Amino acid sequence: MNEIDRVRQAIEAGTLRVPSDAAPSFVDLAAAVLRFAGAPLPPTPHSAIVEEALGSPRHLLFVLVDGMGSYLLDQLPAGGAVRSGLRMELDAVFPATTACAMTTLATAVWPGEHGVPGWYGYLPERDLSTVVLKFEERFVQRPLSELGVTPQELWPLQPAMAAATCDVQVILPAEIAHSPYSRYQTGGREVVAYSGLAELPRLLAARLPVAGPAFTYCYLPEFDALAHEYGALAEEPLAAVSAIDGILSQLAGSLPPDIRLLISADHGLLDVEERHVSLIGNESPLMQLLRAAPCGEPRTPHLFVRDGALAEVREHLARTEPDFAFVTQAEADQLELFGPGRLSSFARSRFGDLVGIALQAATFELRQPLPDGKTPMRGRHGGMTPTEVRVPLSVH
Repeated sequence: MNEIDRVRQAIEAGTLRVPSDAAPSFVDLAAAVLRFAGAPLPPTPHSAIVEEALGSPRHLLFVLVDGMGSYLLDQLPAGGAVRSGLRMELDAVFPATTACAMTTLATAVWPGEHGVPGWYGYLPERDLSTVVLKFEERFVQRPLSELGVTPQELWPLQPAMAAATCDVQVILPAEIAHSPYSRYQTGGREVVAYSGLAELPRLLAARLPVAGPAFTYCYLPEFDALAHEYGALAEEPLAAVSAIDGILSQLAGSLPPDIRLLISADHGLLDVEERHVSLIGNESPLMQLLRAAPCGEPRTPHLFVRDGALAEVREHLARTEPDFAFVTQAEADQLELFGPGRLSSFARSRFGDLVGIALQAATFELRQPLPDGKTPMRGRHGGMTPTEVRVPLSVH
């Protein structure tokens, strides 16, 4: 069986789920909230369903809990904010990862149009590996601005929030509140930094009296960070998401009738056992056939192949990486894995010649030294399993 047929078979079996226009998705959520904020965006195929759930409030509070996939619903109390307000489930974008989802939230388009491949990127015209959200060179952590790279080279589409017409405030963790990516995503709107979950009730309550129309967006990465470290269902991340649910439950109980609280997530997570972690060293024969280190996500690696080496690379991967199917960019485009329609010209320039599709709970990544005291990630995301793709949408 060839690689594209392995992917098709997994999709038909339901072990992989391709986000598309066939069901409500994170793209529809992004379009709905940005349209509420007054951004001049057209409706998407299912944005009206989300807009109907929101109604016509004076003020929309949108809280995005990073990593809170639908797999967590059974772990949260039935009377809490997430479960009691559950209206529907959505499909994340693919790759089901924060870098792709946040850029979709900025633009209301699929990754196949905005062209962000995941946490790591590669600029072929500069032969430069990047950490996309950090806007830095990957291996020496040097700011890309020092290398003459502009934000437009990574994120060329205009952020819709810049054109919002209502009162907008964004609440972000202090460590990223004023980063280049946050400035891009928020379109220069007011950003308030928080240093811990204990500050959230005060910051959210301070927005309630604002005269409408008003839009508040709050991003919470605490659960995702702990799930990476300890595992997707470990005690530490579950305690964090329960604390978040408790804060939002108290907020929901105090809302006047003309304010809506919307709660959702960008992706879910699953655990990857060490035996399914494939580490590629710089000395590997495979690396000699590539133009750059694997980028994208360890669950969806993008490989930029040297001229004339494609057949050799595919043969090597078919022999050594049974947990993955490596399809060409054209084959991924044919399957519409990165969203409906053809890839944009920008996405074609930023996505690899080969794209790895994880058929199991596995990763394929560059071997790199871990910082002192750090252990390998347990919880992972960025793939196409239903656990990673399905996210809840709750409204109060």
